Amino acid sequence: MTSERGSDKLQHLKKAEISESQLDRLAGFANEEGIELVDWLVRGIPAVDWLEGSFHVRPNAVGDLINRLVAEGAVRQIVVFPYGIPAVDLVEVRFASGR
Repeated sequence: MTSERGSDKLQHLKKAEISESQLDRLAGFANEEGIELVDWLVRGIPAVDWLEGSFHVRPNAVGDLINRLVAEGAVRQIVVFPYGIPAVDLVEVRFASGR
């Protein structure tokens, strides 16, 4: 019987909270008309355990983007900030995920 080493016991911590396919889908949102990915920060090597970023979105595309971010399941925080006076020209959608 071999005893388990300390580093072997920590292997469960290496599991990614955010999968590569989720990252690909989140980045893919920026390929749509009216959505631009302007900031992106990923932490965790080799497993991604934290992600933060922001999109610049046309006002008519905000609702759809937020619904898709929520449906993706990797995003835990969404902050929306409108730009433009008196009419909204652009909306910044910030998102964060992780622990």
